[in-house]
Formats: sequence, structure tokens, C-alpha cells
Amino acid sequence: MQIRLTFDSDAPILLPIHYNEYVQALIYRHLDEELARFLHDHGFTYGKRRFKLFTFSRIFGKYRLRRGEGLIAFTPPVRLYVGFSKEELARSFIRNVAGRKVVLEGNSLTVAEAMILNHRIGEYAVLKTLSPITVYRTLKEKGRRYTRYLSPKDSDFLSLIRANLLKKYELVYGEPYDGDFNLRILKGGREVIIKYKGTIIKAYDATLSLRGSSELLSVALGCGLGAKNSQGFGMVIPKSVRKISP
Repeated sequence: MQIRLTFDSDAPILLPIHYNEYVQALIYRHLDEELARFLHDHGFTYGKRRFKLFTFSRIFGKYRLRRGEGLIAFTPPVRLYVGFSKEELARSFIRNVAGRKVVLEGNSLTVAEAMILNHRIGEYAVLKTLSPITVYRTLKEKGRRYTRYLSPKDSDFLSLIRANLLKKYELVYGEPYDGDFNLRILKGGREVIIKYKGTIIKAYDATLSLRGSSELLSVALGCGLGAKNSQGFGMVIPKSVRKISP
């Protein structure tokens, strides 16, 4: 389930250029307390991995970068997209934000609109990123662990996204996916560098095609593609959909 939020304000919205952690905090604050605590402290477990099963976009609107101050100044209104794969989470979030005032890193905002997007999902969709996709491997060298971020040119880029999405599907539906599944990059691969709580993360904007069941596509829209979705990575939205794949 995807939600589109429109925020308004009487003043420019000033945020750090790398603002993902503040949007994430806003989402946690506007879930029911018990749900927020569960997600933040535990999440949904798959083996040794934990998934939050939500994602969010970059902020959309007119803006001006103030690089010398490390700030981005948005002219309201602005829009933000949030995806959840568990309806309970989505309903809790909407209930706590719709028509209310919220605070985003010191900015007082009015939620002018909180709309559920009813995508007509079929078995094939062309998807565009609303926040860049990050894919990585954790490696060891001389006893030290380090992170290697992959680009769309790496042969493992799509295979890791596929494996990750299958784990999310199993967490959402309680059983392994057994059906058609084809994922391709159609366009893009623009690198985006984002700092999250001091950590530099490499990610990529792209347009992709995804063929599979409507349930699999729904998980992609609700959870996002790739890693670190709850930190604001990998949110996608349909550019176009078809019931039958070409």
C-alpha cells in the first residue's frame, strides 16, 4: 500500500541536505506506539536478517540548495510518498497524520492531504524510483568487515534485488513465492550519494520492469526494492502497468 502525503507550511521548509533520518523519525512517531516500538526494536525476522517492510521517497517540490550551510530549502507545498506492505501499519500511519500538524526536523507542517494510491496492479509493471535503490555486499579482508555497494553494471545487482524481494514476499504472505519473476533495468543507473546518520550510502535511480504475480508487485510497491528501504531507499511507483506481460 502506498500513501501520498502533501505537506503545507507558512514558511520555507529548511532541512539538512541529507534528510532521510528525519523523515524516518517522523514515520515512526506517527505510528501507534506499540507498532512503532516493535518495528524500531525488532521488525520482521527472516533468518538473521530483520526487515521493517516499509519505505519512503525523497521529498518532491520546489527547492533551493544552500550548500554552504548544508541545507535544502523547500518552497511548500511538498509531497512525500510512503509505502507499507502490512495494512495494519499503513492504517495506523494514516490515522495518526491525516489532517494534523507534524514536525519535521524543527519545521511545523500541516498534512494537507494523506491519500492512499490505488494502483491497478497486474502481472507486469514498468517502475520508476522515487528514492534510489541501494544494493551491497558485506565482505571481509584481513579480518576487517567492509561494505561494497554494487552498481547496475555489476552482475549481482539484479540477482540480489530479486533474492531480497523474495524474502520480503515470504514475510508478508507467510509462504515462499512460486511463480513467474523477471526483473530488468530499462533505463538509468544514475548514482546518488546519501548520508544516513553519518554513513555514506551509494544508490541508483532507474526505471525497471517487473513481471510476476500481482502479490509480488504489491510487495515491491509496499516494501521497496533493494536494501535499506526503511532508511528511504528503493521506493518505486508504477510508470505503467499491464495485466499480461509482453
